[in-house]
Amino acid sequence: TIYPNPTTDVLVLKTGGLSNVSFLLSDAEGRTLQKSEIASSKTSIDFSNYASGVYYLTLTQKGKAIKSFSIIKK
Repeated sequence: TIYPNPTTDVLVLKTGGLSNVSFLLSDAEGRTLQKSEIASSKTSIDFSNYASGVYYLTLTQKGKAIKSFSIIKK
């Protein structure tokens, strides 16, 4: 799960008990903004330096996309 969405500063990502998961954050044009392994069940992603708009967060496990989210940054 993710919250809050829409967000203004920090987005929280909760992955439960999944392991070997990473995330990829991209903008509306498909450019990669952040990419990271997820080390805990609750991860904070800083959106404070991004302009208002729509962003896409994709969770991957062992190289396969398992979940995608549309994020609105106010």
